[in-house]
Amino acid sequence: MTHHDPDSPPSSSPAPSAPGPAAAPVSLCPADCAALEALCGCALDCASVPAEHARRAQRLMALLNRVGDSVPEADRDLLIDVTCALVDRARRDSGAELSPRDEDALEALVAAGMDPARVPAALRPRARRHADLLAVLDVREPIAPDSRDALVSRTLAYVSASAQAADARMTITPEPETRGFRPRWAELISVAAILLLSGAVLTPILSAARGYQQRASCQANMSAAGLGFGLYANDFQDALPLASSSPAGHPWWNVGDPTRSNSANLYTMVRTSYSTPDALACAGNPTALRTKPEPAAADWRSLDQVSYSYQNLFARERPRWTQPTTLVILADRSPVIPLAIRGLSINPLDNSLNHAGRGQTVLFNDGSSRFLRTPVLGTGDNIWLPRQIEQLISVLRHPAQAEPLRGTEAPAAADDVFLGP
Repeated sequence: MTHHDPDSPPSSSPAPSAPGPAAAPVSLCPADCAALEALCGCALDCASVPAEHARRAQRLMALLNRVGDSVPEADRDLLIDVTCALVDRARRDSGAELSPRDEDALEALVAAGMDPARVPAALRPRARRHADLLAVLDVREPIAPDSRDALVSRTLAYVSASAQAADARMTITPEPETRGFRPRWAELISVAAILLLSGAVLTPILSAARGYQQRASCQANMSAAGLGFGLYANDFQDALPLASSSPAGHPWWNVGDPTRSNSANLYTMVRTSYSTPDALACAGNPTALRTKPEPAAADWRSLDQVSYSYQNLFARERPRWTQPTTLVILADRSPVIPLAIRGLSINPLDNSLNHAGRGQTVLFNDGSSRFLRTPVLGTGDNIWLPRQIEQLISVLRHPAQAEPLRGTEAPAAADDVFLGP
């Protein structure tokens, strides 16, 4: 960290004569930062700066007064360093992060085609504020989801053009004590603010756009799966796809072994041509199987290829496609099964990792689908656990942790949602 001597004016070190290691980032001492902030708070009027900061503020103002076409390169670099130090300090103090509600509002705004009027009423005020902020950036060209470098380049080009335009139209009559001063400090702060906005607002928006695209893909998969389940049930007396007898109490998470794998029950949809591997592959699972393997295959090869968790049919009583009770029968893959297989404790309130822990798309046995932000349904049923474990957790003091599953648990009844693996 660079500290300025209180008895000497700010100065810039001479440039090295030969290339060497990169210099450490410039950082002002607390007293200089306080003087700089006081000076900005008083609209660059040294006479209004509190007495304890007046001396340093006058020295900083003397440097700022030299800003112009004839400013030596060294002093110009120091001015930029001072600006960046102040902005970096403000960024670190603020965190430059969005609250969960703001993230939800951004996602909703992207989903609504950037039209705040189409955002749900609860998020609409925040979405309008985000839309107003984005309007400042005036991004007119379409941006590819992964074109981060191009976005940065275009943002910098926009900032440069805006700074030049502001410089051309800015004319302020100088006070006697600051005659000859061209006040570019406000421009530098504006540029820094726009850069911070591009990082704090545009980056979450791009992330939200990618998340929305994956969720839309999942919705399409679930709709296709719902159609397949309906056709299968129509041909097999309202039954859900079943690969073997799947007796209750037997192991069900050994993916690749059709007699000991609940995923083999779901793979029956592929094996009997009611669905395809690609339709059962989530965009959020990079290891998902998307091409049909050999014709004799009866299951996915490994757990990491499975994108969706299916209602556990290793049970004495199995649900049917059409029944009075509406049940979740398919969802983005469970986050607790991989931990349980390794013997680790699980958090039953975790969301699927398919969508970065934001939630999971689920398919109901009436063919409808929704994106849920919690694995606990309105009935209190946790889709990752059988009822007997849910009842045990309900009496624990810290229900966010539970003993791992053993892989032999079964749903308590036909209306007990328990998805896996």
